[in-house]
Amino acid sequence: MTDKWLELSPDWFSWYLLVLTIVSCWLSIWSYRRVRPELPPSFRLLLISLRSVVLILIGSLAVHPVIRSSVSMNAYPSVTVWIDQSRSMNNWWTDATRTDVISRIQDLASDSVNLSVRFFGSSVSELPDTTASMTSQTRFSPVVKSAGNGLNLVVTDGRFDDQEWFFTEPVGHWDAWMVGDTTQPAGFMLQPLSREQMTGFTGDTLRLPLNVTWRSVPSDSVRVMWTGGATGASDWIVSESGAGNQLIRIPVVSQNPGTVVVQVRLEGSSAIRSQGETIRIRIRERYRDVWILAHEPQPFIGFIHRQALAAGAKNAGIFYDTRELTPSRFSSAPPAGFTGLIIAVNYPSVETRTISGFRSLTEKNPVLLVSSVPLISGALPDWVPPFRIIPEPFNRKPWMPAPVEGRTGLLSGWTPEEIGRMPPHQTALMAVPGVRGESAQLNIAGTILDFPVAWSGTGLPKRAWVAAGAWDDWDRLEALNGRSPSGMASGFRLLIRDLLTPADEDPFSVSFQPSGSGTDLKATVVLNPDRISWPADSLVAWLTPGDLPEVRLQPETKTSFGALFRPPGSGFFNWKARLVQPDGRTEIMTGTYQPGKLDSETSVDYASTEPFRTWASGTGGQTYTGLPDLQTIKERLNSLAKPEIRSRVLDSWDQVGIFLLILILLTTEWIIRKRLGAL
Repeated sequence: MTDKWLELSPDWFSWYLLVLTIVSCWLSIWSYRRVRPELPPSFRLLLISLRSVVLILIGSLAVHPVIRSSVSMNAYPSVTVWIDQSRSMNNWWTDATRTDVISRIQDLASDSVNLSVRFFGSSVSELPDTTASMTSQTRFSPVVKSAGNGLNLVVTDGRFDDQEWFFTEPVGHWDAWMVGDTTQPAGFMLQPLSREQMTGFTGDTLRLPLNVTWRSVPSDSVRVMWTGGATGASDWIVSESGAGNQLIRIPVVSQNPGTVVVQVRLEGSSAIRSQGETIRIRIRERYRDVWILAHEPQPFIGFIHRQALAAGAKNAGIFYDTRELTPSRFSSAPPAGFTGLIIAVNYPSVETRTISGFRSLTEKNPVLLVSSVPLISGALPDWVPPFRIIPEPFNRKPWMPAPVEGRTGLLSGWTPEEIGRMPPHQTALMAVPGVRGESAQLNIAGTILDFPVAWSGTGLPKRAWVAAGAWDDWDRLEALNGRSPSGMASGFRLLIRDLLTPADEDPFSVSFQPSGSGTDLKATVVLNPDRISWPADSLVAWLTPGDLPEVRLQPETKTSFGALFRPPGSGFFNWKARLVQPDGRTEIMTGTYQPGKLDSETSVDYASTEPFRTWASGTGGQTYTGLPDLQTIKERLNSLAKPEIRSRVLDSWDQVGIFLLILILLTTEWIIRKRLGAL
């Protein structure tokens, strides 16, 4: 028997085998004690051994139905699928989809599994304590309060604590299973609230949500502790009488693939003291090599690249697979025989292009797709293998500037948190696009930006900062810049200058004049043609009464325009800009900004295009966006409700084999006795 079989099986079977062996040997010795005493001891021992083995095998076959029944009882008695209907997922649920999903999941469960599907969240009337503004702790309170003794699968957007988990899961796959006797009155059980295999990466900390349930607890306090494999022991003091239930999160640290064992103890009165239940967390091979594939530079590629490096990836490369760009100095194709994690950026949104080498890479490597478009059934080429979807983290949000003439806002590369680091009501941000030619180069030489700026400082700005990004002339930009801003790993370097104290070589100049009433200023930024000799893809300027705000800029490489103001007060704020191109053409651009949308309430919602992220393992042929394919659900449910038993004693073919072995042994014994009788 394997360790896993013994972990999942009752202890009585081990005792049964021991007793069966002893009894079989004793019966064999007794049966041959008076048989042919003149035979040599070796022959007598051989006959006794054969008879013992036969009796043991017969005993194993006789108890087979009991073993099968016991293992079935020891598996999860029920599986409850909890489907989140809170704010971030409401747009995806209707009465029809709820009914359809319930029927589909129930049809997939085997007959031996007591499966139920329940919804929770703000739109469920039977759970009034869940609101749209609740924290994650109260958000999952219906699950914690109502979870039974079976397995509870939570289908949600993945927020098990108060932070988004984009790139917050461990490198590679993990799964967990529980062991422990839950039948004793003083016992307790552990259940993973989310039991899936994840593909993602961060450092080496895994937060494992567990549902701890105990029974028959007296009125005194109970301490739940965990030790081993964690960053340190921690505990809760719970003052509940009777049965209790607590949601805990255990931070597990593991540097290498293998099994991490976490032990949880329940302590109360002397009558309630557990020696410890064990959670085994199996961490499979991690992806130490990461390669990002994209058609062209995108605002968030550098962010993904930095996240991969910060997560402990040994190597992280970027490859721009685009016909019209040849940024060989900033990207390279994955080496031959590459094995690791492939991150594909926005590939499904451009179906007409051929992705060089992508098929061969994805046949043997997992794929993490970062997409800025909702993926629906049929949106992917048929050769794309199953992969994990994570929506573009920096997709356009309602508070961003409205698109102008089909352009995408430069700010689509920024999060509200990053913008929030600017001094409130003291920062104006403006950008000017260049003219994109056939060679995909943006030349903004001679461009003049005539821009009214809402200014809440006193007097003129103390500093004005300009940043320009380019990918084409690295050496020239490096020389002008004089330094390389950290983290710009996507092939960009930034030229950042203080315009009010310009250096001789700076190609920018700025001037301010009053504009209208109040505190508005008119800012004019001029790029001097004789001081600029490289194509830049965008220009961004900050105006601030203090130092340069801490903002990580990754300029949009497409022809784009975006502007953000943070004026005092509330309500809508309209901005207007006049862009003068080098050839004299003038464009008037306008937009609306809603400063009230910058709070945490409407922070980036990564789950907007994937409500089933905790189960996402493929998208082809789906009925609903983000709903995993039904075969995946079926395999997941069956694997959870029926724990894998590596021992093949319970297999029907093993029964046939045992029966044939008994016949062979009995025949061998008969032949030996026959020949001995002829001696």
